[in-house]
Amino acid sequence: MGTEGDFMKGCFRSLLGLFCLLGFVSSAEAIKIKVAEVQKGVAVIQGSEGAKNATITWEGSAVTEVNPNGGFSFTGVIPADCVGTLSDGVDTIAVVVLSCTPVASAVPQTGLITSFDQNNSQRDDGALQKGVVLPSPPFHRQFRRNH
Repeated sequence: MGTEGDFMKGCFRSLLGLFCLLGFVSSAEAIKIKVAEVQKGVAVIQGSEGAKNATITWEGSAVTEVNPNGGFSFTGVIPADCVGTLSDGVDTIAVVVLSCTPVASAVPQTGLITSFDQNNSQRDDGALQKGVVLPSPPFHRQFRRNH
């Protein structure tokens, strides 16, 4: 007869084997992306290993269904940061879209209106005045009365 320690070692080995097997099965069925790129102004995504007959969502919107073989393809919006969120309801992954240029967030103008650039083609804030115009005044106070 074995000791309690032998029994615990056996249980531990069995559980370890089960976790390894589950990890192998779940990673084998994870979504795989074959194509993720910008073509003609839209994101073109093709993949496999999706949950069969599941609805694929891209950036939170339903875009297509997974076929019985686990494959899918669709065109969708280009994410502003060039990384989209794709889900089949089982797995959710971040997808980097190739041939994509991230959209810069709006930067306010500096307010400088006089150029101090001594170059023939002035390139400072005063000459270019790039950025988003801030509202004037930049903040608006709202007061509420408690009735």
